Amino acid sequence: MEIKECLEKATSLTVIRRYANKIVDNRNEKEVKEIQEEFLRQLDIVLASVPNNLHILEKNRSKRLLKPIILKILLEQRNYQIKSKDLTDKIKQFEEEIINEAKTRDFFGKKELKAHHFDIYYTILEGAWEKDKDITEDEENLLVKLRSKMNITLEERWMLQAKLGIFPKPYGECEADFCHNGDEVQAIAKSLHSEHLLIQIIGENKEKYYIIPEEIATIIKKEWDIQLSGKSYQTLLSNKKIFNKDRYINILNSAEIKPLGWTNNELIDTIKNNIKPTDALSTFVPKNELAKELEKACFEITGVKGSSKNNRINRIFGHLDEISHKAPLFEDDIRERYYEYFEQLAARKRKELRDLTIIEKDLDIEKAFEEGTRYLFEKKLNLTLEHMPGTDHPDGKIKMDESSVMLWDNKSKETACKLNSHLDQFHRYIRSEENVQTFVVIAPEFDSKSDEDAHIQRAKNNVTFALVTAKDLKNIADEWAASQHKNKVFPISVFNKAGELEFNLLKNAFKIV
Repeated sequence: MEIKECLEKATSLTVIRRYANKIVDNRNEKEVKEIQEEFLRQLDIVLASVPNNLHILEKNRSKRLLKPIILKILLEQRNYQIKSKDLTDKIKQFEEEIINEAKTRDFFGKKELKAHHFDIYYTILEGAWEKDKDITEDEENLLVKLRSKMNITLEERWMLQAKLGIFPKPYGECEADFCHNGDEVQAIAKSLHSEHLLIQIIGENKEKYYIIPEEIATIIKKEWDIQLSGKSYQTLLSNKKIFNKDRYINILNSAEIKPLGWTNNELIDTIKNNIKPTDALSTFVPKNELAKELEKACFEITGVKGSSKNNRINRIFGHLDEISHKAPLFEDDIRERYYEYFEQLAARKRKELRDLTIIEKDLDIEKAFEEGTRYLFEKKLNLTLEHMPGTDHPDGKIKMDESSVMLWDNKSKETACKLNSHLDQFHRYIRSEENVQTFVVIAPEFDSKSDEDAHIQRAKNNVTFALVTAKDLKNIADEWAASQHKNKVFPISVFNKAGELEFNLLKNAFKIV
């Protein structure tokens, strides 16, 4: 979400005024619209100020720590946003993971790649802390420069602090196992508003969210040299059509890291923690094979071959980044995501669905398709779904009137659905229910004989088999939800017609209501 839209969705005038700090003069005397317009006119100044606000050495110790943690957490979230009420729990989880990792990791052991650097950094960190039980701005500046020189990540620095006993706060100051409480977290988050790094907005579900606007996120990632989110880098390295053990070893050897007897997971973790994504894609095969293999990798991930090394790498990163952050903006109901990719689920687009993190394994497709359909009928068409006990039943049931019901069943397929192949199953479902008037089959498409078979079944069994493609069903649901009828119940009688119901037939619902 860009800054302009964020300002339109800001939670209050107070938030907007705080976000306009140092940009809009006399902002406390102005109303929302005036502040928004003036702020957007000064957008170049806002964006230019971000690097300085990002790298400023905070005097407040809690802010010095929490500022990068909050921003890093948000950068990993979809759409760079998180519910305001969830931020403290997310930080607690993050800090506990850092502490636990520090307890189990032997930073100075022979197997640790940066053991010598860790030893030096830890010694300087310890010396700086012991002097005044704090770290001055000058000492902090030195530690930042040293960390960069030694390629020690922020997470590794926090682990070394935890090992020293000063993360998330000095242990003597802790009242419990977790030191940063909700009030502290919210106070720091609010202070980041006035630095234009994040803003609090209201979602369509009336929930409050902290969000980093897209323009700001782009600058932060550039300043921190974040080429891919952690999840996206993991997705890239885990793609078995691009990488294998030999290619992981090629990458590590190019970085002068000698893996001995490591598993694939250990190789991937080492690459993630020590090698930039651009370097990984530049060294995963020998130079004489790079152009050809990078072209294959680009096509595998994006569907486009690309034109040069840099173009292909940028395309891969752009695609993975878009997938990582593409989602319904205010996602309380997970079924909303399934609904968004309804057609892909129907057609079993495995690779696309895995890349989008809609599914983890193929078996997830059926369940996600079913849940997306329930969301469609319930949330988009305002229909009441009936409970069905047991497991041997169709995917859904809706009352048509007091004396009849409609059943539906999903068929996700890579090819056209053949109604005749499923009739025994469907008739078993019908026999187990009373007063079934209509049975709707939802699939990506139907073979040419299915329409005829549906009419034959209507004549033989007096049950209407209606065939609807996922595309047409989603289109009619979208139109209904966007129309003047969006708060009305969709006229379910439209489905009581044998054979394939194309979009134009479904549109009769707008005439009936």
